[in-house]
Amino acid sequence: MRRQEGTGVLARTRAFGIQLQIAAEMLDADINSRPVIESAHVMWQSLHGLVSLHTAKKLGFGMGADALVKPTIQAIVNGLFGKHIENHAFRRPQLPVVAGLISSPAKEAL
Repeated sequence: MRRQEGTGVLARTRAFGIQLQIAAEMLDADINSRPVIESAHVMWQSLHGLVSLHTAKKLGFGMGADALVKPTIQAIVNGLFGKHIENHAFRRPQLPVVAGLISSPAKEAL
């Protein structure tokens, strides 16, 4: 992967690994199970879409990334983990990789 994708693949691999850990914790399932892997992929493609639209400056229909971060994450959590939510205390994530893309008001809303 490193030869094909370059050194940035390590950061992407770590980021996807975190999504796998979150899905495994939320589903109380093995990190290699199909539901965990599927959930991590759904989170990845959903968040990738928002970030891609933001960085391409394509969010021009009245709502920007700052306004969409919280509802996007809520929709992902409710859709993927809705029946598992009551057993978990949510904590504010540390977002060093994307922190520069999101303004302070949006980060505070999380």
